[in-house]
Amino acid sequence: APGAGSVAGWAAADRDRDVMERNLRETRMTLAQLIAALGGKLLHGDAQTEIRALNAVDHAAPGDLVFAEDAATAAAALESAASALVLKPGLFDPAHARTTAIVEDNHPRLWFARAAQLLAPPLPVEGVHPSAVIGAHVQLARDVTIAACAVIGEDAEIGAGTRIEAG
Repeated sequence: APGAGSVAGWAAADRDRDVMERNLRETRMTLAQLIAALGGKLLHGDAQTEIRALNAVDHAAPGDLVFAEDAATAAAALESAASALVLKPGLFDPAHARTTAIVEDNHPRLWFARAAQLLAPPLPVEGVHPSAVIGAHVQLARDVTIAACAVIGEDAEIGAGTRIEAG
């Protein structure tokens, strides 16, 4: 029911969120799995390279995947600590290859975004937070999350699986 919930229920949800965040940090896929799901071509490196996160070139760490759409970014990415790099065709220079695995795709930014979706599990359904404000005659479908301090106006219809945060 709108506005329903308990402090104990939300404390449990907070614990569940902490577990989910730990699991998110531990989500891993190999390049082979990502290529099977997204396409692309492995040009260099090991298909079994494990990817745990996506990052910007200047913040990359081992286990990270980065992407480049131009030669300058590709050169910086190859010097980074990233374990894998997604490039546009023609940007890979074997002379600068190190241990970084290289995937070639026509749309590296899109490939990177889709990889982010695969690496991030869906957020848990949390129901309606007690501090959420729900207007009159609101219809909530199943599996809805209305977070703390969120406001839903009168006569709104919220679809299944929707997540509404405050702000």
